[in-house]
Amino acid sequence: MSHDLLEPVRRHRRRAVASLAVLAAAATGLVVAPQLASAAPPVAVVITAGPVTSSVAVPATPDKYAPFVIKGVDFSVHFAISAALSSKTTFALTVDSGPDKGLVLGTYDMPKNGLSGDIDAATGVPTAANNVSLKVSAKGTTPGTTKVDVVSKFVTSTGGLTGIGAGGGVGVPCAPTSTPGDQTCGDLVIPAGITVPAQLLTQGLCTADCRFNGGSVLQWLATLPGVDNTHPVTFIAKCDKSLCAGKGVSSYSVKVQTNLALAPAVSQPCAAKGVVDAGKEFCTDYVQSKRDGAGDVLLVVLFAADAKIIW
Repeated sequence: MSHDLLEPVRRHRRRAVASLAVLAAAATGLVVAPQLASAAPPVAVVITAGPVTSSVAVPATPDKYAPFVIKGVDFSVHFAISAALSSKTTFALTVDSGPDKGLVLGTYDMPKNGLSGDIDAATGVPTAANNVSLKVSAKGTTPGTTKVDVVSKFVTSTGGLTGIGAGGGVGVPCAPTSTPGDQTCGDLVIPAGITVPAQLLTQGLCTADCRFNGGSVLQWLATLPGVDNTHPVTFIAKCDKSLCAGKGVSSYSVKVQTNLALAPAVSQPCAAKGVVDAGKEFCTDYVQSKRDGAGDVLLVVLFAADAKIIW
């Protein structure tokens, strides 16, 4: 074939090769071209729950205790979020532990760009329990929690002697087995000569670390200048004979919690009558403890600090 006849074929092949080279370069360019930056992930919105506001007037509430609410009584929980939300959002307050776990207590509609709010639990928590966790949550956020003690009853006083239990009177015996939750009760005795601006005594149903089935959590708080190991507060922990039958007084004990961060501990015997051991915050004075004329156990527990008694 002559050179002139082959030239058109050669030109066609060169154009085809050039076209393939362009396609290859384009394909290569798709591989090596820089990726577009992806959108930044949304900021995690974290909820902080608390404080809790209730109708219970607590004298000198220390941070080491969970706040009080009364079963079936209105209270509110304040909360804040770490970043504003771009639209109106509904936040819910839910019981997160204890007998009423899962119960929704109330909601709050936060407006766009809001940062905090208050959720009202209009009917309260229906069941008394200790260290109940409350959760504040909303779609697309990290929930926040706070704890409360849901007490069944409380007594406030400025006097030196306060009792709680069946009838709530000082020296009143605890209720028999027909009244669950009142089979254990107590009286608080302030040292003579000490002026008490205010004191609070509460009773709640024991749901953990209980000494007895149907026992109580009894707690006292007071502003007590002058109370120390040699001038302690006396708490008479009472147990109805129907629950504490037959055994000697020394076979009974209570657990005590002086800080929410600490596990309850069994109150040990006092080394001496009427005195809390050096370096301790509480002990049980078995010398003064006894059964009364009705057969109820009366344990005399001495305190140099506010405490929660688990009976």
